[in-house]
Amino acid sequence: ISFLEKSITDISIKNNICHISILFITEQIFYIADQDNKIIKGDRTKIEKIEDKWVFRKSLKAANPIWHVVETQS
Repeated sequence: ISFLEKSITDISIKNNICHISILFITEQIFYIADQDNKIIKGDRTKIEKIEDKWVFRKSLKAANPIWHVVETQS
């Protein structure tokens, strides 16, 4: 539904490898439906506040600008 907050919670550099941890706080609707659109789990109308932490990694020596997700936590 929406991002309520996104913030960097930690940055570390070791051996030219940078790790950045980011906290995402979002509002989401979660449900699973079968082939007949019958709800198996969750609720189509309930908005839930979700906190996730993602850790990204990148070599500072690499020419490639892409960061890689190396960990997620909910």
